Amino acid sequence: MVAVSGHRSLAEQVEIYNGSMRDNGRSFTEKYVALPNHSEHHTGLAIDLGLKQEVIDFIRPEFPYDGICNKFRKTAPYYGFVERYQSDKEDITGIAHEPWHFRYVGHPHSEVMDKEHLSFEEYIEYIRNFTYNKEHLHMSGNAGKEIEIFFVPCHTERVEITIPEHSIYQVSGNNVDGFIVTIFR
Repeated sequence: MVAVSGHRSLAEQVEIYNGSMRDNGRSFTEKYVALPNHSEHHTGLAIDLGLKQEVIDFIRPEFPYDGICNKFRKTAPYYGFVERYQSDKEDITGIAHEPWHFRYVGHPHSEVMDKEHLSFEEYIEYIRNFTYNKEHLHMSGNAGKEIEIFFVPCHTERVEITIPEHSIYQVSGNNVDGFIVTIFR
């Protein structure tokens, strides 16, 4: 396996998009190349991987569902990565199947997404079922640690929640209307 593309600047994405429009046409480009300012590669959280070979297609690298590529795909969720654009999720993500494109969403979120077969968009909706004042999502982590995940809606300037003392926690905004809180005990 090789890394084909990681972080991209806006200028790089403009060049890739315009080059694909010129070389491949509108239909292909709209399926496989994000508009400038809309690429996950701008965030630094996405990476395209390819099977190591003499010639690698930069836009659609080969990353099969067997061998070392599939071994990576199956272990990636344990390290915070998910295959971002799955074959049966095009209507949800708006992007064609990209078996080479992985996104870092963090652990344990990646493991939940993998186990429940959820796209990133579906996970953001799924986690809304586990709100701060109701049932939380619980799972077991490494070394017998308990992991608790819940959603905190935010419709005002200030929101307060209580986190158990001596807990390690993460708070991530969903960029829409709230926060996802993960507590490790």
